[in-house]
Amino acid sequence: MQILTINTTARDACITGDLATADRLLTQEIDADSNDYNSYANRSFVMARTADWDRALDDAIKSINIEPSLMGCISKGIALCGKRQFQDAMKAFDLAFMFVDEDLNKTRLLLLIKAIALFNANQHEEAILRVQQLATTRPSANTLACGIVEAYLHVQVGINALDDARHNEAADHFTAAVGTINFSSTSAIHSEYDIFVVLFGWDLKSLWLTAHQHWCRSLLLAGRLTEAVRSYRHMMDESDEATKASCLDWSTEFKQDYSVLHAAKGDDALAAGNYDRAIELYSAAIDLDLATDAVFANRSKARSAKMLWDDALLDAQMVIKLTPSSHIGYQLQHAALHGAQRYDEAIDAFQTMSSKFENAPDTQTRMLRQQYVDAERAIQETIKAQLNDAPHRLLNTFTGRLCDREVQIDAFKTSTEYKELFSSTLVHVDLRMECIKDVVGTYFRYVMLSHRWEGKEPLLHDIQGKVAYDLDPVGGIAKLQSFCATARDKGYRWAWIDTCCIDQTNNVEVQQSVNSMFIWYHHSALTIIYLSDVPPSSQAGALASSVWNTRGWTVQEFLAPKFVLFYQKDWSLYLDDRSPNHKNSLAIMQEMGDATGIDSQALVAFRPGMRHAREKLQWVSARVTTWQEDIAYSLFGIFGVNLPVIYGEKKQKALGRLLEKVVAQSGDISALDWVGQSSEFNSCLPADITSYKALPYTPPSLSEGDIQTSISLLRQTVAVDLALKLYALLDDLKAARFADCRLHLPCIAFRVTAVKRSHAQDQEIYEVKADGLHDLPITTKDKLIQFSSPRPTMQAFLLEDIAYSLFGIFGVNLPVIYGEKKQKALGRLLEKVVAQSGDISALDWVGQSSEFNSCLPADITSYKALPYTPPSLSEGDIQTSISLLRQTVAVDLALKLYALLDDLKAARFADCRLHLPCIAFRVTAVKRSHAQDQEIYEVKADGLHDLPITTKDKLIQFSSPRPTMQAFLLVRPWNRYLLDLPDFAEPYDLAELPDVADNTQSKEGSWSAPGSPLQDSPGGFPQTQETVDSELSDRALRLTARLAQPFGAFLLAHQRSGEYKRIAPDHDIIAQVKDLSSIPDMVKTLEIL
Repeated sequence: MQILTINTTARDACITGDLATADRLLTQEIDADSNDYNSYANRSFVMARTADWDRALDDAIKSINIEPSLMGCISKGIALCGKRQFQDAMKAFDLAFMFVDEDLNKTRLLLLIKAIALFNANQHEEAILRVQQLATTRPSANTLACGIVEAYLHVQVGINALDDARHNEAADHFTAAVGTINFSSTSAIHSEYDIFVVLFGWDLKSLWLTAHQHWCRSLLLAGRLTEAVRSYRHMMDESDEATKASCLDWSTEFKQDYSVLHAAKGDDALAAGNYDRAIELYSAAIDLDLATDAVFANRSKARSAKMLWDDALLDAQMVIKLTPSSHIGYQLQHAALHGAQRYDEAIDAFQTMSSKFENAPDTQTRMLRQQYVDAERAIQETIKAQLNDAPHRLLNTFTGRLCDREVQIDAFKTSTEYKELFSSTLVHVDLRMECIKDVVGTYFRYVMLSHRWEGKEPLLHDIQGKVAYDLDPVGGIAKLQSFCATARDKGYRWAWIDTCCIDQTNNVEVQQSVNSMFIWYHHSALTIIYLSDVPPSSQAGALASSVWNTRGWTVQEFLAPKFVLFYQKDWSLYLDDRSPNHKNSLAIMQEMGDATGIDSQALVAFRPGMRHAREKLQWVSARVTTWQEDIAYSLFGIFGVNLPVIYGEKKQKALGRLLEKVVAQSGDISALDWVGQSSEFNSCLPADITSYKALPYTPPSLSEGDIQTSISLLRQTVAVDLALKLYALLDDLKAARFADCRLHLPCIAFRVTAVKRSHAQDQEIYEVKADGLHDLPITTKDKLIQFSSPRPTMQAFLLEDIAYSLFGIFGVNLPVIYGEKKQKALGRLLEKVVAQSGDISALDWVGQSSEFNSCLPADITSYKALPYTPPSLSEGDIQTSISLLRQTVAVDLALKLYALLDDLKAARFADCRLHLPCIAFRVTAVKRSHAQDQEIYEVKADGLHDLPITTKDKLIQFSSPRPTMQAFLLVRPWNRYLLDLPDFAEPYDLAELPDVADNTQSKEGSWSAPGSPLQDSPGGFPQTQETVDSELSDRALRLTARLAQPFGAFLLAHQRSGEYKRIAPDHDIIAQVKDLSSIPDMVKTLEIL
């Protein structure tokens, strides 16, 4: 079949690959006749073979412009494919069909050229598919050309895969190539189909041999040895003598390579993971009657690795038959049954082995039996951990039923996933926990719905005990059904919706749900956001205008989860965005950012906490909720707080409690920056969230140059000492805090000295003068009565239960807040105990610090260890110490120390901060060492003997090669019991009191002020001054003697905000005073976070 019009010399040059000669000859023809459209087309082919696509396209276009023709259109299609302009290329090839004169052979040839052009443009799969379709559409026609082209294309792809060491892929392509070759090794296809040689430079002479040789080689390299031998024999059988002679060297090399691989032992192949080869070698050994139990065992392992489960099971049974006293056969039997997904039989097999070898003496068998027990326990613990941060009640999207926690766990235990997991943990011990976490995590994944309530929504009692899919699909039921179906279709078994998954009648459950909502959304596998007011096929901007974007709860419902998808009214994806996570969609996130004012980082990866409180409050300042308190409750998760949910308390109280918590815990006063009406809760807090709409005032920014100019001016006008004094005073201020709705606000206060009132446009304007300030105006809509008068003004099972169970024991009444977690619950209890009793023994523990306060433990188990008790002093020891102290320490010093310690108030808590009376010793030097997974710090401190501090934690402050600027203290918490004061709580026996009525006359109207231990005797009745002085000095010296004993110390680190934090609490720190005279300067009360 001839469709090329080209002179013989140029054709021969193209066939031999002399493209320069072909280019020269065709250029001469064009120069001789500039309208020779065939020469332009032929030169385009030559340019295409050199990948000079621009010149190829230029010649093709010139050819068509002169005279549209078959070859002109083909040359243009090839050139456009090379330039990867596939759409235009297909148009050019389609135009070429106008010139085939309905000749089927030409049509077939044109289609093949079109496919080859696509192939050369790296469209390999499409090209091969086109050739295959062409071969099958006209089965009665001559398919030789199709077979040649498909074989050649497969060979080229196979060679590329072979070069990249993708041996299996290469083998598959060469197998396909050989399968499509429908000509013999002696066929002269190169002359019959020389058009492929001219147009594309194909080597058709060696196609048959190249395909078969690469077929054999790729199978060998892929380790498919049986197939490699079979392919080699096929090649030899089909080759003529001349072909065999031409590839003699190749044949010898192939057989040598095969022999080397075949010589490898089965065990080596098994160890290398070459299971097919191992099976072949083991089978050969078994066929030669060399079978032992080890051979059958290893072949069973190899067959299991290839998932030949029935064959592996037969081998395992042979092992049991040959060595019934060994556990190995039973292990292999379990592995084969497990692989065949016959999990019940697999577990039975393991149980049989465990029971059969119950009293086996070898360690390995005992370990196998223990695996069964450990596997079950590990799965149970993982389930508990997985469900700890999940909703208690979920919808099963497969069954449509509402399930509580117990039903969810029961469903898992009867599932194939559980049986497979339990069986697999008996096989793969090393991967046990990783596998368990993966399977449990996948099974219990759940989807959350974010939506807005509309009309009648189905509640718990409407769904419980029913199949959601069977209910009448109206209103909220239809939404529920569509949500469950959407989650199910995405492969999720569990789903949660706030309408029916919470018992709205149970206050405890509602409170726990509100406080846990953020965590539930955060740990969800996916959150579906349903926009019921966004119609199908909406354009960008519909999300921003959705009512969903005005609701209070939806802020946290979007921020908390990692994966979200937006759905329109008909449950189609918003903007038809089919990506797995719309948080990765730049367009949708841009729209969300514009609509909410939330920055892009927070939208995609929000982290709850107190930072940037003002900004977070502004996010919700325009939001609305059905229940007025919900505007505050919806922020609990965003700020990471747990507070009681008290519907009916009104929004001012709810918002006030939240802001009180934020300010008290963080010290961040940005929440006090608002414009609007004051709250009844506290006048520094707003009455409504809308007061945060306005942007906060930002003073003009100062450049570094401005700052330096100001500093230079200040050095001339303000004494540096004054600046230092001011810095020290402000640095000494504590952070802002709340107590009983009262704000303790550190500030710089300027006294108002004069006010002048005026009125303009419904506003009151007050011109104010204040000490230290420039005169300023204050504008308000309110009339300030103070300045309007003519006269001046004068104005267990649950983690929290371990703490709740102690309420009665300590005789305290506190709120029960399930969902607050055990650290918070235990912290509130201990705060109450210490605050009311002053008893600091609750601070004596060893373990991890609580997030509630660093001087309280994270867990009740920290009280297991007995408290440190210094060596007891007998009365004789005390008297000896007192005698020694009288000689070495001035009694005045002892009395001063006694007075200082007696004057200290009891320990107390306020807003999670501990005010601790103590003796504080400044740490001056620390040297770090390491021993047996512990850090040891040798510490020097003012007034103390050197001491070691041992901890499992690496204290970063002391691990840097550069010295830290942070201050550290070793403190002795002050215990008033050391004062030896009488216990006035004990009732006196009135009969024992002296009768003073007759000889003691009180003067009318004369009252005495309460005395101190320095003024009164221990019994509380007048005694002589000499007796008092003697007893007091004795008591002071006894105290000093006790202070010289070793004591349990706290290590505190100074914080930027001025407070302290306890560190290294996981071991006792035992210190002893070296210099008693230094103690008076170290008596203080510290505020500890």
